Amino acid sequence: MNMQNIMEQARKIQADMEKASKQIGGTEYTAEKVGVKVKINGKGEVLEVSLANDDLLKDKELVEDMLTLLFNEVLTKWQKDKDEKLGKYTNGVGGLF
Repeated sequence: MNMQNIMEQARKIQADMEKASKQIGGTEYTAEKVGVKVKINGKGEVLEVSLANDDLLKDKELVEDMLTLLFNEVLTKWQKDKDEKLGKYTNGVGGLF
């Protein structure tokens, strides 16, 4: 394989990675349970935290537990999506991307 072919393949891989990164960046990830909702974007930024009704505010411990659970769930969804879309390019070094 000559150097020109290698460089061409590298450019294609880079373009594919950029496309996948943009796709992930434009995706929103949501987790919702018992009237508590958490939404993040593909950059891992929190977009929304909401409570379906004021009655939930009466049980602080429940809301705190649900927020912890939901943040972990939504971040897991985001990480899984990144791993699926970028993992084939990063070969286990996904934390760098």
